[in-house]
Amino acid sequence: MQYSSALVSLLSLAISITALPAAEKRQNPTSTTVTLCTGIGFTGFCQTFANEFETCTQIPAPLLKSTGSFNPGPQALCRLTTSADTCTPHGDLFIDNGPIDNLYWYNGTGEFENYGNSATSFLCQQCTNCP
Repeated sequence: MQYSSALVSLLSLAISITALPAAEKRQNPTSTTVTLCTGIGFTGFCQTFANEFETCTQIPAPLLKSTGSFNPGPQALCRLTTSADTCTPHGDLFIDNGPIDNLYWYNGTGEFENYGNSATSFLCQQCTNCP
């Protein structure tokens, strides 16, 4: 009888220990927020978008082709499209390292370019290895 009580206690302890990691796991987000402003340094007209991952967002006026600042939410990798009217499969500029204060003069691909005057849309996805 003592063995069965000890076995029951041991099994209960094992079940509670194995249940802990599942309960403590972080939930994977399915969306993010993205803030765009017309001015450099998040000035001028600003708008925050609630953005589902893997969904193209068309940039509306007055931000369309006039985006000075871009701030993706946490755990998000966003692809800004500047070469087409809507999101392209690859995007033109990857943004995954926090806010960009000046899209009008930004070194995103090795050279300074004016991404702000041609930004039309963006698509974000969950980023598991972003800084």
